[in-house]
Amino acid sequence: MPRAASHFPPPPLTGPLVLWLLPQLLMLGACAAGFLFSRAQPQPADRLALHLVISAQVIVLFLLFPMLLESGRSAAVIFAGASPFWVAAMILSGLGWSTMLSAAGYVLLWLIALHLVKLNLKTPAAQLHACTITSTWLGVGPLLWYLRTESGFSAGLSVWSPLTAALALLNDPAQIAPFMIPLAVGLLAGLVFLIRRRAIVN
Repeated sequence: MPRAASHFPPPPLTGPLVLWLLPQLLMLGACAAGFLFSRAQPQPADRLALHLVISAQVIVLFLLFPMLLESGRSAAVIFAGASPFWVAAMILSGLGWSTMLSAAGYVLLWLIALHLVKLNLKTPAAQLHACTITSTWLGVGPLLWYLRTESGFSAGLSVWSPLTAALALLNDPAQIAPFMIPLAVGLLAGLVFLIRRRAIVN
């Protein structure tokens, strides 16, 4: 008798979705409640809503993307979950649609790129190594921000860090350079996936 094809149900989305939405909800709630993160922050606090929501999304996405983007279905759910927070944060912060759409488009482009990267990570070890790389890359952002603030150094390097690039788009949504890096990563990851898939088929 032929063996029945093994079928593994997709992993539940509840855990990843909670990890994705909770930080955004906390940031949005803190801004709406007027929570002071720093004495030097702009007043009222809700002016930072979009900055904090976008920051939370970038940080969680880069730290946990293998779990969040397990499949195309989970990637779509993650995107759908982020959309209301973009709109709510835009309204709270008083920023325009063009600013919100620019920053949200940047996050979406990274979501697609990291999903394509995830398709090439076949083992837990590979996923762990990838998370180490993205976490380190993410950590470069605050360092670049500090150097830029203190000495003016690295003023043109903020686009290389996902976090500082996302925040820079909120100040100047007409920028194009920040989008080039996730676009290049996505194209490269997609090309590698297609080559590997073709090699398996042949």
